Amino acid sequence: MGVYALTALLSLLIISPVKVLSYCNKKLNKPIENVLLLTSLFVPLLTASFRYNVGTDFKVYSSYQIPYVLNGFDKQFKLIEPLYQLVIKLGNFFGSYQWIFVFTHLIIILFIFFAIKKLSVDYFLSVLLFYVTGFYFLSLNGMRQFIAISVLIFSINYIYEKNFFKFFICSIIAVAFHKSAVVFLPIYFFNKVSFRNKKGIFFMIISLPIFIIFSNVLRQIIVYFASFIDRYTIYIGSQRDGIANNWLILLNVVILLISVTIYLCAFSKGEIVKKNQFETLVLIQYIATVTSLLTFIIPNGNRIVFNFMFSQILLIPILLKQNISKKTRIICFILVCCVYYLYCRFIFMYNAGEILPYSSWFS
Repeated sequence: MGVYALTALLSLLIISPVKVLSYCNKKLNKPIENVLLLTSLFVPLLTASFRYNVGTDFKVYSSYQIPYVLNGFDKQFKLIEPLYQLVIKLGNFFGSYQWIFVFTHLIIILFIFFAIKKLSVDYFLSVLLFYVTGFYFLSLNGMRQFIAISVLIFSINYIYEKNFFKFFICSIIAVAFHKSAVVFLPIYFFNKVSFRNKKGIFFMIISLPIFIIFSNVLRQIIVYFASFIDRYTIYIGSQRDGIANNWLILLNVVILLISVTIYLCAFSKGEIVKKNQFETLVLIQYIATVTSLLTFIIPNGNRIVFNFMFSQILLIPILLKQNISKKTRIICFILVCCVYYLYCRFIFMYNAGEILPYSSWFS
């Protein structure tokens, strides 16, 4: 765990001048800020690249999935999606499976860099959230999916811009790394009918228990449509079916409630900072909360939640930039810190994804 703590601290230390100067009402040149951001994300890239046998998928890929692809047994892409097969073949071309894991996290880091650079209102806070949301630590396990998630986070920009073509291209790229990314595609259309006033917020909150009440009906619908997806049917009735992660639920519910509270406070003052972006990110958080509440009926539900919840890397900085009272800001900040502390504690206490102990090539 010490390696991860050192990685996060060094990463935050590198990006900290951006935050320190902002407190002094000063600002670095944008190119310098971007260099610091990229350098700060280079640190976790090194930690991920040098790891060996860290993460459940590292072992599964090395012993089964990579050889399966390289031996030509998955030409129909039933096990591994086409773009990740290219990553496997590229890494193998350099002479070692280890390069596959290097390229995996290089892609993740690059998309996260461009997403933060383009969309974040606070570089330091977004880099911090890259760690405390669990994104980085869990990416050491669910590698294909986290490439897809990083692409989806980047694609949020095209929702803001109402550029469906570019959003669709990003979605196709994400799906070509991990099929679960397809669930993100409807976000573009939901955003057109999302809340724009207090009535919308009220509906959002009231609808949460309604989804739970009708969970049995939703379960039947999910199982019916899942039966048409060969890769997904293996999860129905498996050990990953019907498991709800209470910490994941707590995190998403608290973040949604804080988002709604701050939105209403800012709305009442008639001034919402980056209104379109804020509303889009709250909508995505709402869907993350709904899916987390329904993980007990969604086979492998936690992985579905992941496709939405990590937009918090962009959401939380916008939340704390809103024009709200100092007291409200402090209370919300303390709640955010507490819920992320509890979630990170869960990840490491239960060794989610078998990311502990850390070991490297050199050991």
